[in-house]
Amino acid sequence: MLSTHARTQALCGDLFNRGDQLWAFANYAGVPPTNNRAEQVLSRAVIWRELSFGTHSHAGSRFVETRLTIIETGRQRHCHVIDFLTTTLEAQNHNTPAPLLLTNTGV
Repeated sequence: MLSTHARTQALCGDLFNRGDQLWAFANYAGVPPTNNRAEQVLSRAVIWRELSFGTHSHAGSRFVETRLTIIETGRQRHCHVIDFLTTTLEAQNHNTPAPLLLTNTGV
């Protein structure tokens, strides 16, 4: 029996249209079936926000967002974040290309 509830129909349609995304873990090696890793990564930022009372401006939010992204990406890639930030600032001061934190490995 099909639902006559508009929101239920919309949800079912959306799930159907995203079937390939929802089942990617079954079709591609290395794709986990849960988002636990993403939840763990985000929890650090949430805890920081709660302990520091967040930011009070758009610029402050972008600053924190960028720094937390660099820190977590560096952590996942076993990169020394302070070295990366130092090299980035030196490149900016010398008007040379900044180092890349991401590579073309698709990660």
